[in-house]
Amino acid sequence: MEVMMVTAQKDAEVARLAPEKMKEKLVEQAEAYRGLFAKHEGLLKSAKESNEQAKWKIAELAEKAGQTGQLEEENA
Repeated sequence: MEVMMVTAQKDAEVARLAPEKMKEKLVEQAEAYRGLFAKHEGLLKSAKESNEQAKWKIAELAEKAGQTGQLEEENA
């Protein structure tokens, strides 16, 4: 009988601690996902900025190419 009581107490302790351990794991996972999301957002922002800079540079080079073409026509 005493063995059954001890076993029941151990089972109750495990059952009581299980949700706490699960909560700790979920909190750890949430923190990891937040970190990954922040990193992803940073990469997206960086890519958008690079894209804007590339568009600006392309427009600038196209303008210079047009000016060069006009000069060549004038000199011909």
